[in-house]
Amino acid sequence: MIEESSGAFCRRHGISRQTLSRWRHAGHLRVTGTGAIDAAATDAALRDAGLGNFREQSTPPDGALAAAERAREVAIARLRQAQLRRRQRRLLSVEDCRTCWCAAVEHTKAALRAMVPALLAAAEGKAQAAASAALRDVVHGTLEALAGTEFEGVARPENEAPSLRAGASLREARTARVAAIAGLRALDLGIAEGRLVSATAFERLGGIHFANARNLVLALPYRLAPRLVGASGAEAVAIVQEAVEGALTDLPDDMPDLLDEPAETAEAAE
Repeated sequence: MIEESSGAFCRRHGISRQTLSRWRHAGHLRVTGTGAIDAAATDAALRDAGLGNFREQSTPPDGALAAAERAREVAIARLRQAQLRRRQRRLLSVEDCRTCWCAAVEHTKAALRAMVPALLAAAEGKAQAAASAALRDVVHGTLEALAGTEFEGVARPENEAPSLRAGASLREARTARVAAIAGLRALDLGIAEGRLVSATAFERLGGIHFANARNLVLALPYRLAPRLVGASGAEAVAIVQEAVEGALTDLPDDMPDLLDEPAETAEAAE
């Protein structure tokens, strides 16, 4: 009698722990007094049932059963492919996110610096109240430009899973199922290694960035109006540039860490 551990048995037959548990409850396993699996006796039972490594050696089923089994395998394969596609669309490359973030920050900084001439012209020769109103008009126009800051369109993981045709053969369905499960595991690995992050988390980060920029821009008229009254020429330019550059220092150049955000893991799959 050859005793075999559960792990070794699963590897030899290419099954999951869930499948092993189902076989145990179905009475296919033969267990020794030590709790190990009796390899020879269990293999004999599996051979009779056409399971595990003996699945292809079993007596061919009749036509109706064969069709039902093929339909089942096709459905499972298409389900795994759908799960893979859904997860691919929910994940982003960290490098692509970082590139997008840097571009958005540069766009924001350029928009704020571009306000300087308009802010100077808006406040020139006006009393404080009128200058404040004119400055607010300028910053609201800038906010409209900032609203277009691009935080979408980051490339998803490549090779999105195809959809298996309904009339696929049993072998095609099994191959497609294994490939889809491998794809799900590859995404899990990308998350674990810090190469992939949640698309929702990055979109949320973009919203936070815009909200911060909006607050900085909206504060400028109240800071500038009292100081620009009576100022002109180089003095006014220095006041506006100082305020704008001060606002820019509050914008982070580096993308905050997204890896602490929870990312969806693969569904249990065999």
